[in-house]
Amino acid sequence: MSEARNAVVPPQVADGIGRLLELFKSANAEQKDLIRNALGVTGGIRKRKRQQSNSDAKQFVSRFGEAIHKEGFKVEPPSGITSRGAAAVRVWHQRREENQGISDAELDGIVESAVL
Repeated sequence: MSEARNAVVPPQVADGIGRLLELFKSANAEQKDLIRNALGVTGGIRKRKRQQSNSDAKQFVSRFGEAIHKEGFKVEPPSGITSRGAAAVRVWHQRREENQGISDAELDGIVESAVL
């Protein structure tokens, strides 16, 4: 591939390519679509958007600091937890304080034991 980039292009070819580019630039949208279809190109080539990662979050925190909440701040549980009742919400908050997750099966058991 690097050989192709370093190849010497004859002046006639370079002039032809330049004229083609000028024609393409001056063409209207319909003409450009016809040229793209004839060449088998479906659309413009775009650079893929970079996925965010944990390192992005770490950089953000190092630049701007972490979120600071007032004393006694409690995160609102997801709707799937609140729909199971007060016992599920209480256990969810307790597990969150301990940095532990909770499975749906555990939540269902809590709801069943609260009903009995």
